[in-house]
Amino acid sequence: MLSWVNGTMRSKQPKYFALTWEEPTATSGVAYAPDDAPLAYELAEQIGDRTCVPLDLELRAGEAQDFLGNSLAWPLMSSAMKAIVEGQLTGEEGIDWVTVSVRVQGGVTTYFIPRFRRQLDVLDLTRTKFVDGTDHVIRPCFSLPKIQRFGMFHLPSSFWRITRGLYVAEYVKRALTNGAVSGVAFERTSTAG
Repeated sequence: MLSWVNGTMRSKQPKYFALTWEEPTATSGVAYAPDDAPLAYELAEQIGDRTCVPLDLELRAGEAQDFLGNSLAWPLMSSAMKAIVEGQLTGEEGIDWVTVSVRVQGGVTTYFIPRFRRQLDVLDLTRTKFVDGTDHVIRPCFSLPKIQRFGMFHLPSSFWRITRGLYVAEYVKRALTNGAVSGVAFERTSTAG
């Protein structure tokens, strides 16, 4: 992309952001899995290709947010947030959605979890920092040629199908910000290429 800066044509690289939760406040809600629930990665394996989580979460205090913090550290999105994200996807991401019921005061609300159908090749392997001798990422650097066709993508890891390691293009960030989605924050990430 090119843009004019102080009368000079400059290359403008697209920006990408990690999708994170806002800093908690006194009114922020957090949803909890039952005490006897499996660990998040075990539960993700149990879900497999099912379209819903086989247990309910409970909002014990605070208000439900559009991007709801939870004891599983999964990206729980309200229907409003899902609609915004889904409207920005290119179709290349390979995402389907899993529903989870969250018990809130006075009822049950359905949240949505993006699930990837295939592992995406998105890293610039020469600039990404790994734990020595492993494929565990310490600090990712994403390859622009690899990610430019995705509105949202995941950090490659052992647990990539349902993951908290989500990244979005700047246009998705802008749509979420303009949509006044609550509970979400963004951290700029490194890209190369």
